[in-house]
Amino acid sequence: MKSLKHLLAIIALSLSTFAFGQTVLDANLVDGNLPRATQAEKADVNLNLLKKYKSAAKERKLNINSIMVLRHGKVVYEEWFGRNKPKDLHVMYSVTKTWNMTAIGFAVDEGLISLDDKVISFFPDMLPEVVTEKLGAMKVRHLLTMTTGNIENEINARRRENHKEDYIKGFLACTVHRQPGTYYEYNSEASFMLAAILQRVTGMTVREYLQPRLFEPLQITNLRWDEVQGVNHGGYGLYIQTETMAKLGQLYLQKGMWNGKRLLSEKWIQMASSYQTFSIPASNDPEKLTPEQKAGDFTAGYGFQMWRCRWPDAYRADGAKGQYIMVLPNEDAVIAITSNEANLQGIIQLAWDYAASALIMPKDNE
Repeated sequence: MKSLKHLLAIIALSLSTFAFGQTVLDANLVDGNLPRATQAEKADVNLNLLKKYKSAAKERKLNINSIMVLRHGKVVYEEWFGRNKPKDLHVMYSVTKTWNMTAIGFAVDEGLISLDDKVISFFPDMLPEVVTEKLGAMKVRHLLTMTTGNIENEINARRRENHKEDYIKGFLACTVHRQPGTYYEYNSEASFMLAAILQRVTGMTVREYLQPRLFEPLQITNLRWDEVQGVNHGGYGLYIQTETMAKLGQLYLQKGMWNGKRLLSEKWIQMASSYQTFSIPASNDPEKLTPEQKAGDFTAGYGFQMWRCRWPDAYRADGAKGQYIMVLPNEDAVIAITSNEANLQGIIQLAWDYAASALIMPKDNE
């Protein structure tokens, strides 16, 4: 009986590898595009529920531009709203942060940067007259987790008023109010500093650095990345296609593998996508959050420039007005969404109710 159970376990594992191995480890692009699933390959997706996504968006009055859903490495659903088209470039807002963080991951893998490197060590020529103990304690990992100890409104105001000519000096001159690593405070200038560090270390902009490491392997050719003072802003300014978003999500889902080759270490993928810190700003009282806020996806935790989700084991790149790259490991799926919408939780919930649920609910495709 024990031998039979062992044999059955081996057969089950083999079938699992046959069913998912090719798509989990390989994303074979066709003319630079992700493969589209055949009707037979969509058999484990509740297509009727998935197709209700568009009408549900209209009923909920959500201004969505596009959605693409990948299952087992292939596109099972894509929809374009209004005048939006597949080749359109969409402004990513803070989804830019995840691409920038990915560049830092490559640099860490290559031994160029350490998570425990002190931020001031990269800019000895740009430090304020007095380097406080808290500023001196700030590390790369604190930039990644938005736990620098700065207050966002103050850092943005000071940069605008006193350091328009130099973002780096403006950041370093701002008061570090809390011990780095102890409080979360969302701060796009921390993301800018990551890009500036990468450029200091490599002599290349983030875009230039990613070209051979990410853009070429994933066949990403159509993008725009704005610069500030010669630096690709790590916090925003990236414009890409919906399918390009899905490609990055698929790389993370595949734990850094692409077409059978390792691009990014699995260790980095794991750290970046895992819970690193609470995602309630230090200025907010957790006890004053509404039940909706407590149950929502913006209080589920933060990783490295990515957010954890309420959907089991899922995480996402997240940008203003509803730009999302959602990675759902349990469902072997990626959901990419672009929007122009203020109701951010509404966009996320719609994805859970129709796109994600279509991957787990009983099928009614007849």
